[in-house]
Amino acid sequence: MDYHGLNLTTPTIPEVGFSEARKSYELQKREEAFMNFNRCTRNRFIRERLYYRQYGICPYCGKQLPYYIQGVCVHHINYLRCCCIPNEKIKVNIPHNGNRCSETVPNCEWCFFRFPNEAAECLKRLVLLHSECHKMLHAQGRDNK
Repeated sequence: MDYHGLNLTTPTIPEVGFSEARKSYELQKREEAFMNFNRCTRNRFIRERLYYRQYGICPYCGKQLPYYIQGVCVHHINYLRCCCIPNEKIKVNIPHNGNRCSETVPNCEWCFFRFPNEAAECLKRLVLLHSECHKMLHAQGRDNK
């Protein structure tokens, strides 16, 4: 999508859904690596990279994002990816039902600097959206089925 000369990735609903992709990776005995790729969306480093890559713009509506912590969601354009660094993990604090809890997620920053090509493959499958735009995108996807 082109907003004022910015070439932003257009968010779409993945052709292969989460459940279907997960089953495929279960059969390959790679479910944990698949789930790590999905958990990376909670990593602050990934959110920050996406925010700056998109120049702080939501590619769904074209409006400014409210930074990259609250009021935004990381959307998977494609679920066909596994985290290749399952042994490098960090704990992050995430909001959950009005409280904070911690979760173990891949150390994407370590991967980004150690394996830049692998990190680029992950990042090209993700976009940062307003939380409301994320809901609308998924509702639109359900309507089109």
